[in-house]
Amino acid sequence: MIGDPARPLRRTGEDFLDAVKSAITPPPHVLLLHEGPNGETQDQLGNATLRALLDRQAPALTPCGHVHWDKPAARLGTGHIINVDARAVILTATD
Repeated sequence: MIGDPARPLRRTGEDFLDAVKSAITPPPHVLLLHEGPNGETQDQLGNATLRALLDRQAPALTPCGHVHWDKPAARLGTGHIINVDARAVILTATD
């Protein structure tokens, strides 16, 4: 989470982006984040810098929260964002 590094589980914005960069090389199928990238519309708030980074090497699915989206899904590069704030998500395998 981005925040005061003196607090537990927080890191600077730069350190957070560095951690995400290392996690997406190669792109994973799923990248679970607290604060996620912004979506495709103005009301899908999020981190624009993170979106720019992930657009280039998009995971298939990026579940995140932190802010509520009325429309909970958006495209992200070749993958998708799903905003799970106040929602339950069930993922199942398909053949």
